[in-house]
Amino acid sequence: IKKAQKPVKLLHRAGRNYFQVLRQKLNWGGSQG
Repeated sequence: IKKAQKPVKLLHRAGRNYFQVLRQKLNWGGSQG
């Protein structure tokens, strides 16, 4: 379980980063035009 918890945490972190980038991209696109 501990071993499986590590990848899950990493995946969650990656997902959060992905969402942040997506949000920034949307904001940037909206700002551009």
